Amino acid sequence: MKKLLVPSVSSIWKRVQNGNRDSRVLFFSTEAKSLVSLFPSPSQIGDNLYHRIMGEEKHKHSIAPIIDEWVKEGRPVELQILRHIIKRLRKHRFPKYALQIFEWIDESKSLQLSPGDIAIRLDLIGKTYGLDVAEKYFHNIPMNLRTDKVYGALLNCYVHFKKVDKAEDTLQKMRDEFGYDQCVSFTLLMNLYSKLGKFDKLHLLAQQVEEMGVIVDKYFQYTRLNAYATARDVTGMEGLVKKMEVDRWIVIDSCYYTILANGYIRAGDFKKALEAVKNFEGATARRRDEIDYNFLLSLYASLGRRADVYRIWEEYKGVGKLQTSSGYLAMISALEKLGEHDAMEKIAEEWESHNSMTFDIRIPNFLINSHCRRGSLGKAEAVVEKVVERMGAKVGGGTWGRMGRGYAENKEMDKAVEALWKSVLATRPGGKLNMRLLATCVKYLESKGKFERADDIVKSIKRQGLARERFDEILEEYIRKL
Repeated sequence: MKKLLVPSVSSIWKRVQNGNRDSRVLFFSTEAKSLVSLFPSPSQIGDNLYHRIMGEEKHKHSIAPIIDEWVKEGRPVELQILRHIIKRLRKHRFPKYALQIFEWIDESKSLQLSPGDIAIRLDLIGKTYGLDVAEKYFHNIPMNLRTDKVYGALLNCYVHFKKVDKAEDTLQKMRDEFGYDQCVSFTLLMNLYSKLGKFDKLHLLAQQVEEMGVIVDKYFQYTRLNAYATARDVTGMEGLVKKMEVDRWIVIDSCYYTILANGYIRAGDFKKALEAVKNFEGATARRRDEIDYNFLLSLYASLGRRADVYRIWEEYKGVGKLQTSSGYLAMISALEKLGEHDAMEKIAEEWESHNSMTFDIRIPNFLINSHCRRGSLGKAEAVVEKVVERMGAKVGGGTWGRMGRGYAENKEMDKAVEALWKSVLATRPGGKLNMRLLATCVKYLESKGKFERADDIVKSIKRQGLARERFDEILEEYIRKL
């Protein structure tokens, strides 16, 4: 059975942003330009401080001295500037640095965080230090600052850690205390139900939301549609489709067709799946963007439609839409689904030859996984060598972790341990480790009497801030299941 392709939230959001950009005021006069240069915006100032923070290797353990030095130089540090930096740090996945800025604000005593700032901080704490620390922070927030935004961040933490009862209680509190009726938090809880396979609860909540008269958006309906698709409930899926097609608030896009087609694929109705893909292709014929092409490649590959995959690929290249590595990744993935591994490698080489494209680690990582799954460790190692040549010491922990998993699955455990060690050293504080690989390596080392080596790896993980909530307990659980 083909695997359901869950649409990327980031790609959906990008589509909305691109389709609803606010108009911008353009300054054409030289006078206006000179005024802008004389009075830089908070974002411009924030960018300068951000680059200084990221460039100071000696202060990587603490960025407070960098901000202090900035202040001593007489430079402005307003809350709006720091918010801009926090936003960039979150975007580039430096949560601990963002939290250090919040700590600096606390120490300054001169800046007051808004409920929105507190909500962001709570979300960062949960994802970086775990749920217990996030709850402790929440309980220390003054009651007058516990707004719906803050409760929304707490709800997001509970959803992230799959705490159903606490998530339900938090959403109910938001409804009782604030009369909360925005569909975004209901969608969050529905996503949690979907992940846990609690489809009855999901559909009951969706029905309650509709009865409350809440205006729902496409993300809400996509979550419902995806739940029907995952459960192979074609009747429910088609019933919701009829509602969506007449809802003036819902703009049908590529994600809708993707969920629908994959639902039919999971249910084994390949005729209706193909019909959905053809409808998708027809609906986007006049205006098809990169995401549309990527979804079409994936869907046709899932249906085994080799000729259609190559047809879409040639069109993709011919119309000038293939401008980023995402398209190459989509084609490489499609070819792997079709079992055309030689062709997959040729497309990867074609991508490498495009020097104008930004290096995208997702493609080498995908190739490593693909080669390892087929037992082609030599080819996977060759990909890693190319990454090392390109990135040097900046090779991420995810790349080494994938190689380590490949070694472990192919019973080359000494190499797996070495790759795991490199993964630990290369992973940023707050980053994720492959717990199954870690458990496999620890169990192997202990079976060989190498307890000190196993202990060194675990201690290093803790020193580098990679041990998340209940780390020891979770590791032991993984080891027991091996």
